Amino acid sequence: MLIVLAVLLLQLDLAPARPTLTHRCVVTDFGAKPDGHTLATDAIQAAISSCAGNVTNFIGEVVLPAPGTYLTGPLRLRSNLRFVIEPGATLQGVGNRSAYPAAPELPSYCGCRGSCAGPLLQGFEVEDVILTGGGTIDGGFPEGGGGPRMVQFRNARNITIESLTLQHSAYWTVHLYASEGIKVFGNRIQNGITVGSTDGVDIDSSRDVHIANNHIEVGDDGVAVKSGMDSCGRSFNKSSSHIMIEKNFFNFSGGVAFGSEMSGGALTSH
Repeated sequence: MLIVLAVLLLQLDLAPARPTLTHRCVVTDFGAKPDGHTLATDAIQAAISSCAGNVTNFIGEVVLPAPGTYLTGPLRLRSNLRFVIEPGATLQGVGNRSAYPAAPELPSYCGCRGSCAGPLLQGFEVEDVILTGGGTIDGGFPEGGGGPRMVQFRNARNITIESLTLQHSAYWTVHLYASEGIKVFGNRIQNGITVGSTDGVDIDSSRDVHIANNHIEVGDDGVAVKSGMDSCGRSFNKSSSHIMIEKNFFNFSGGVAFGSEMSGGALTSH
């Protein structure tokens, strides 16, 4: 395991140009009801599928308008997408673990790593995705206790998570796995402070990551840098590297941690 702490800003490539907005889809136009009781999964997924840009450098915007609470099960994000939760709007995850199908194995762990439940918001092999808007994502598990991650990007590129409140995750809140070009800026992340494994942000075999100006109040690590476990991590052989963590406020959390799963190494982190 190699950990190098250095100030090497010029090595960071964290500012890809944002694609041009081309079209806008409001989820209520697809049948989503903001009453907090009617399941809106299909309507929101239809808006994502309809509005996500399908041409490089062009982007579609999906909007959850305020006021209102939109109850949903797992959602699959797509490339070239700006997903906007307006101030006063909440994307409310279903608080039932059986609603989250098992996720594929993570090769650097040869298994699920902690929880096998799929995440509330999944971005798999996507690029140019922005989660923003000033609203709230509520995982639906105020007592934690294990279960779905809230947001997971896997094998993804050029991702921004900004200006949101992320709360009540059952497990890791934001999991960045084997991804690159990630910005997590200006969010409030809060889970039960007595509940373990509700990390704020987990950087896992990912590179070119910038975590800044977040308020993180969780029952475990505020930010954790990981890269796989034991022989599986060494075989996957993908370090976490070129990471900037700055100007974050940690309350009741473990601050910044390296590990405990670090078999792939970590390089140029500061």
